[in-house]
Amino acid sequence: RSSRSQPEYSSDYSLAIILACTVMLWRVLVLIAVFSVPLAWGLVPSMLLMSLPGIAFAVFHLLSKRAGESVTHTQESYKNPLSLKIAIQFALLYALIVFAVKATGQSFGDAGVYVVSFLSGLTDLDAIALTLSQTAAAGTTPVQAAAAGIVIAGCANSLLKAGLALSLGSPELRIRVAVVLGATVAIGAGCAFWLALGS
Repeated sequence: RSSRSQPEYSSDYSLAIILACTVMLWRVLVLIAVFSVPLAWGLVPSMLLMSLPGIAFAVFHLLSKRAGESVTHTQESYKNPLSLKIAIQFALLYALIVFAVKATGQSFGDAGVYVVSFLSGLTDLDAIALTLSQTAAAGTTPVQAAAAGIVIAGCANSLLKAGLALSLGSPELRIRVAVVLGATVAIGAGCAFWLALGS
């Protein structure tokens, strides 16, 4: 949204959005490793491939940066991620996702897990990653299916952020984010398909 009022910084805003989406993948991978090292290890190739568009854009951005161009940092208002309200919302979402994964997994198998993963990824990636990590560690969800579900959730989350950028951002930001996150989602879809075949 800020890119509309400050279009001259659209490139920097694009970089911030893309890097946030790329770093998110590795932050989630660390979270997964706490509960299931085999699952985390199995996700490394997919996370590497999905990170390539973001890394390539970051390198391109830094190389094409005009000499002497300064970036103005504006004071933003941040929410406390540990606030009681957010903690309660996450707990409720997590409980709902745990129930949905178990219910659909028993009734519809891996396909049900994939549907829940996609829908959950549209709202919060951490909750579904945490759920699938624990169910994979407990043996109630196959590791390959859990890995595919997490990649699907990551694709859904990137799709949502790309959609927000397209609807709220400046024209330049829309193009950059759509191309990079679109490539990320396409690669992720291929990885999820490959993982699902092995489940």
